[in-house]
Amino acid sequence: MTARNKWAARRPEMREPGFGRVRWNVLLFIVLPIPVLVFLGPYLRSTLNGASEDDVCLVQPNDIAGHAVYLLDLRKPLSPAYGSLPGDLLRDVTHDIEVNTELKVFALTRYAESPRMLLGRLCKPYDNSDLVVATAKDQGNGGGSRDCDDVPAQVSASLRDDASRFCSQRDALQRRIDVLVEQGQDSRVANAHLVEALEDTFSDLEGLAGSQSLYVFSDMMQHSGWYSHLDLRWEDWNFGDFVELRDGETALMGAPIQARSDLRVKVFYVPRPGATESLRMRVAHQQFWEDYFAGAELDFEDRATMLEYAHDPLMNVPSAAEIAAQERERVRYEREAVDRLRATMEAEKLALESVRERLTDQTQQLETLRSELRQQRNLLREEESRLAARSEPEEAALE
Repeated sequence: MTARNKWAARRPEMREPGFGRVRWNVLLFIVLPIPVLVFLGPYLRSTLNGASEDDVCLVQPNDIAGHAVYLLDLRKPLSPAYGSLPGDLLRDVTHDIEVNTELKVFALTRYAESPRMLLGRLCKPYDNSDLVVATAKDQGNGGGSRDCDDVPAQVSASLRDDASRFCSQRDALQRRIDVLVEQGQDSRVANAHLVEALEDTFSDLEGLAGSQSLYVFSDMMQHSGWYSHLDLRWEDWNFGDFVELRDGETALMGAPIQARSDLRVKVFYVPRPGATESLRMRVAHQQFWEDYFAGAELDFEDRATMLEYAHDPLMNVPSAAEIAAQERERVRYEREAVDRLRATMEAEKLALESVRERLTDQTQQLETLRSELRQQRNLLREEESRLAARSEPEEAALE
């Protein structure tokens, strides 16, 4: 049996979640000291709430008919002229998905234990054909389909409102992607756990009803300690070797999970100089991924060739000095993260103290006004008493 057939034959129709898929970051939270969790808790919650699923889905849960994922590999540098491309492609993705489809957008992280992070979630509340009106004077996009920011005047108010809200949410998510691109452009690539992120995605999609689509923006270079396209010569991008190496990681990563045969996959493929810019290398590389997706509907959409980059070798056993350097870098990163959190807390504390001072001043001013008002009321009562006492003899004399 070939490696591709072996990979396809073990695709599960349904998998029960097991300990094998529990990432080591869960164990980290188990052993992490409680004071640290208490300290980081509010910030973690605020980060997660930034992509609240309840706030962004314009489709009722029972009406969701399909699921889509847009996975961004921003671990590698982009050419300056194409820095906005990942965010711009979000428009293509949202235009491509069907009505009542839930779309989740993820980006690769530097951590194999948690290889992707959620950037946002959208639910498309309309069909593209709903925005096309034959009687509209401007037909939009040369008479073809329209986007949510190009709604004709003839559509209903509710449809216009849904399209406008969807556009606003998409624009906010696109800005989030743009910021991430600006913040994460390292010239040297430390890792890119693409397979790990894909398997997490396949795991999420298992058991979900309806159509399923996956969009990937990447040069499709896997770079981890157990397998790396970057550490191997292109002639050695052998899928059979990959399968064996992946099987060897089962104890740590769990059993491999493959894409469902009905999954629709589109790869926004970024060639790289010295690697996949060459046609022979690109064909070999794309064949590797065709074997990996093993029967799923796969489409490569080649984008512009972008920067060549250096990378840290991972597949060879590191020396003690390299391990120490990596550990120092990890400690430095965590210390900087804690320092940033501490600085944020200090700034919020100062802001709170300023508000308290203003409230104290306003309270004192209010008490002063109340005291003056009481004095004026007392004076008024005394004046009324004097007037009453003066008027009594006058009334008696008249009688």
